[in-house]
Amino acid sequence: METTSLEIKINEFLAQKRIAVVGVSRNRSHHPVGNLIYQRLKNSGQDMLAVSPNMQNYEGDRCYPNLQS
Repeated sequence: METTSLEIKINEFLAQKRIAVVGVSRNRSHHPVGNLIYQRLKNSGQDMLAVSPNMQNYEGDRCYPNLQS
């Protein structure tokens, strides 16, 4: 079975040392996507960085106010 270019791109993305997720939130009902992505990738063993200007911590991890930080 041949690997598609999309699969290659996904694998390259997931091979990154760290992945930042912008949009994590304490309010899970209004912002579920960022939280879901963060949790799924973290549970799979990725080194995750949470980004939100409104929090200092998310799920016990440091939360960065922006990507530059």
